[in-house]
Amino acid sequence: MTANEAELAKAREVLGIGPNEDETVLRNAFRRRSMETHPDRDGSAEEFANVRAAYALLLEHLTGPGSDWLVADQDEEVDVRIVDEESRPKRRRFEEMFLDALRREHGQD
Repeated sequence: MTANEAELAKAREVLGIGPNEDETVLRNAFRRRSMETHPDRDGSAEEFANVRAAYALLLEHLTGPGSDWLVADQDEEVDVRIVDEESRPKRRRFEEMFLDALRREHGQD
């Protein structure tokens, strides 16, 4: 189901963005409005629901139907690190001591 122009205009108004904004601007507007309207921050649940619905509608309009707007956050910075276990000798020693204690406790010395 595609949204008509009136629904899109209303959603843009709720988020405070213009008609030619991209996903990054949309996402930033959603985050800003979420902080302003969240019930835990003295906002109303109804207004917060409207912000979420507006974001979902506009994101679907930009990315196409069926996009998972809660998961697909490609602009989000994700910190992925490959950790070399040899660079963590203290942690390794603790793990070895813990496993040794478990083996002794269960008679697998």
